[in-house]
Formats: sequence, C-alpha cells, structure tokens
Amino acid sequence: MTLRLLQAILVVHAIAVVTQPLMAGLYLSGDVDAMNNVHSPIGSSLWLISVIQLAIALLYWGFGGGQIYPAGATVVLFVAEFLQMFLGQARLMKMHLPLGVTIVTSVFVFTVWSFTTAAREPRPAKQAEPVG
Repeated sequence: MTLRLLQAILVVHAIAVVTQPLMAGLYLSGDVDAMNNVHSPIGSSLWLISVIQLAIALLYWGFGGGQIYPAGATVVLFVAEFLQMFLGQARLMKMHLPLGVTIVTSVFVFTVWSFTTAAREPRPAKQAEPVG
C-alpha cells in the first residue's frame, strides 16, 4: 500500500518537473503566459510535492517495510528544488538550467525505480546480537 502511494506521488512529481522545461521552452519561443501562468507556479510548489513525498517515503520505510533511501533521496530533491526556485527567481540561469536538468533526470529515475522489483524488496532484517 505504501509503495503504491510512493509511486503515485512520484508520478505527480515527474509530471510536474517534466512540465517545467516544456513551459520554459514555450516562454523562450515568445509565449510569456507559459512562464507566468505555468512555469513559475509549478516551480514555486515543487517543494510542497517533495514534502508530501517525504512523508510518504517515511511511511514506506516505517510501516511498509521498505528501504530508507527513498526518504533520503527525497530530502536531497527538496533541497535542490528549493534552491532551484530561488535561482530561477534571481534569474541565475547558469545554475538554474543545469540544476533543472539534474532534478528532471533524478525524479524520472526515482519514478522508474519505484516500479521495479527493487522497490518491492523489503529492508534487510536486523540480525540478533549474541547475548553474553
């Protein structure tokens, strides 16, 4: 159940981040509304998607028996997306563009991973420590 929730939020996250370069491209082609009405609002809300994703990743780990690293990867994405938002607002394109490519690639890989058998593997059981 928690894996399905993680997959769902990752698909939403992936759609949101893939929309970003498409809207930026439309803006560069002369469609000013693409920036103001789509790119900026999505970019300003990606951190919220990451927070929801983190909560679900922690459920996946705590109650679903999954690995902890999806939660760690989500924290890294949260920081990257928050930084990305500020870089975009400051018009620092030399850093905004490569970080955007990294975010899109990372979310895509993370989403694909969530549908593999590796995502369904339970975390290793703790080994009992010898007494005495």
